[in-house]
Amino acid sequence: MLNFRKELVKALYKYDNARVQAMDTLDLPTNDLNQYKDSAHYHPDIGRAAINLIADGKGRLTPSNIDGHLSKFTEKVNAVCLTAGNECQKVIGP
Repeated sequence: MLNFRKELVKALYKYDNARVQAMDTLDLPTNDLNQYKDSAHYHPDIGRAAINLIADGKGRLTPSNIDGHLSKFTEKVNAVCLTAGNECQKVIGP
């Protein structure tokens, strides 16, 4: 998955009308179950935060920032896996 994301960013970056956005390493309170309306939808505050991140360009992945993003993503997943015990395996870094 990590290599696919990296290749996708590189392939789409050359197009002016394409952007790859990622919210998975940003500080959104998505781990708080109170932020979900139901099993498939976030609270509107999460949607507004995501829109602001897209508008500010903070969620955009580019060839120059993808490696740092993937490192942060891997660290975040591994931190969750440490507390999940046998239910989760460590992610192999990029």
